[in-house]
Amino acid sequence: MKHRSFLFRALRLMSCAAPLASLLLSLPAFAASVALTTVPLSTATTTTVKPNMMFILDNSGSMNWDYLPDLVVDGNYCKGSSATGTSYRCCRNASGNALGSDNVSSTCLPSQDQTNLRGMPPFYSSDFNKNYYDPSITYSVPVNYDGTLKTSYTGASSVPLDGYGKQTTATLNLKTGYPDVEWCTTTGYTDCLRNDNYLLPGIVNSKSYTVMHETVSTGTPSFSTGTVAAPASTSSAAGPFYYVMVPGEYCTDDTLTDCAAATASSTVRPIAAKLRWCKNSNLTDCKATQNSSYNFPRYPTVIITAGTPAGVSTGQITVANMPQNTTSPFYTGTGSGCTSLGASLKVTVSSIKLNGVEILSSGFTYCDGTSGKNSQATRDSNLAREITARITANGFSGSQSGAVITVSAPDGTYNSGVLTSTISNATVTITSPFVHGVVAVAPVSVPGAFKRIDILSGQTYGNQVIGGQTVINRANRSDCAARPNCTYDEELANFANWFAWYRTRMQMMKTAVSLAYQGIDNRYRVGFFTINSQTSNYLKINTFEGGATGQKKLWYDKLQTAVPNGGTPLRSSLATVGRIFAGKNPLNVSGGDDPMQYSCQQNFAILTTDGYWNTDTSTDVKTITGGTL
Repeated sequence: MKHRSFLFRALRLMSCAAPLASLLLSLPAFAASVALTTVPLSTATTTTVKPNMMFILDNSGSMNWDYLPDLVVDGNYCKGSSATGTSYRCCRNASGNALGSDNVSSTCLPSQDQTNLRGMPPFYSSDFNKNYYDPSITYSVPVNYDGTLKTSYTGASSVPLDGYGKQTTATLNLKTGYPDVEWCTTTGYTDCLRNDNYLLPGIVNSKSYTVMHETVSTGTPSFSTGTVAAPASTSSAAGPFYYVMVPGEYCTDDTLTDCAAATASSTVRPIAAKLRWCKNSNLTDCKATQNSSYNFPRYPTVIITAGTPAGVSTGQITVANMPQNTTSPFYTGTGSGCTSLGASLKVTVSSIKLNGVEILSSGFTYCDGTSGKNSQATRDSNLAREITARITANGFSGSQSGAVITVSAPDGTYNSGVLTSTISNATVTITSPFVHGVVAVAPVSVPGAFKRIDILSGQTYGNQVIGGQTVINRANRSDCAARPNCTYDEELANFANWFAWYRTRMQMMKTAVSLAYQGIDNRYRVGFFTINSQTSNYLKINTFEGGATGQKKLWYDKLQTAVPNGGTPLRSSLATVGRIFAGKNPLNVSGGDDPMQYSCQQNFAILTTDGYWNTDTSTDVKTITGGTL
């Protein structure tokens, strides 16, 4: 496990220049030109002295992980059951078992060991997880020792989880099996939503979507949309996907300490703040970098202050004075039989309003004239029944008991409400005032939003502009013929190549190094060294010759077959490489191991690692002679 995460950290151990050449270059210029030697005079030969380069690969267990930095899964940095802030790990399963950066198999999605692990939206965003797919980048295919390309995947069929086939040999159909998560109202999983904007788990359309369910990204599922204050839902097609953060805050500089809510940059605040780290749960004292003191994440949609839901206001109205229909055949009801009656024999209810808001879904005409001549109380109760059946408008509802109707109003704005009505030949009055309602208070959340992008057939993927902000810029997508616009096939292939060749730290390292070292040739002497399994992975420094049996092929084979496992003994590894350069043969190589051919020959060690050292003790770090420091 690493204390911090970094990528591609190169250390130059030693080098020496030609002091005589430097001295001569500093002298005054003369008319005649002089050809200066490029090698030390004491060892000058007819052959240029080739520099030695030892490449050191971090093959620790953390290189197996599919996230950067470690904190992506180390803390409760994703939204969860708490009303405010973050309370869930960003990679977890429905049982609440969360991934932590503590073992070799700590890989979130997909994982051979735990196939039910799922990431939350920040995990699927390169704005938070630097290992995840970034649509602004062209994911170039790695090369073999001779410059030929490895497989470029289209995504049309199954894609390997590891293109090198060393961390795993499993494959995945990206179009039908890409891991996804939905949030449901019950464990029956029949009413579920997935995050478009990052609103779940939470309440949408007055329903609580808090039951996590592992699924795959296919079909036409329902998604949460809208804002934290006004969540909504919609349905759309799903496929392999990623999220982008839409910033809602901008800062004066890249320390991200002086920031304000805004929808675009300005001359005063030009720097977008997608993610900041804060000192307290109020998210007020924040900056760009995380540490043990600044450990509360501030990103779009995180709730700072919980809102108050609306509470129903209830009151009672009473119906009175419903007239008797005395005309044979004594029609009763709301049908056409009432139409021909005289005005005094029927009631027309056109409108009933509370605080000026209509509570009826429709008006109606009612008459009551049964041959038994209903009592006044019965007639009033019958009219109340007809009114109650129509109290459904604008969030109102009602229940009836005799002539009394209990009305439920949406919220506290109707407390002590005033009733107005347009009714002929009957009355409706408030007999119990409206009370107990609560006015809703919207939650306060970090400005901005998340946006999910699904890669779907028939779509074109260009620069993504949301709210006037360019949140995805594909100007450098060299794999797209009409960049910044990419076709579905181009976008899917880029995603597939990221998945196969860059998804984990080790895959990213192997691919980047294979491309970077392609231009190194027999003008250099190169060796290979790993911080774990040093003896079995070691390749002595030799001239970087090409060909099927040359050093370059041997070196590429070592690189591309490396398997991550173990700790991070960076200090002792560098000390061991120093002893190799000193000719001490610390790995006990048969026949000896001394790469130095000439005095003052340039010697380099390039260390690639994802973090700080661990597992080293003081006795592990050796001096040139093999003693302890």
